Amino acid sequence: MTVQQAFEEILGQAGVIALLLIIVWSGWRGYWVFGWYVVEQRRRIEQLEHRLDRALGIAESGTGLAHRAIRQAEGLHGERPD
Repeated sequence: MTVQQAFEEILGQAGVIALLLIIVWSGWRGYWVFGWYVVEQRRRIEQLEHRLDRALGIAESGTGLAHRAIRQAEGLHGERPD
């Protein structure tokens, strides 16, 4: 088979079918992803980052309240609790 024949085979009907099968197979194997999947994953990542930021803010707020409670407890007893 010459290069010219291989090129004609790729452009022919069998070549188109083979190319489509390779595209589907490589997408299934994860060698590349479909555009709609990338958009969906980016949306999910942004949602998770937003939730993580909220959780971090809540945790920091709770830590601040705990520090305030310890300082108040130390002030009431005049010494630091162990």
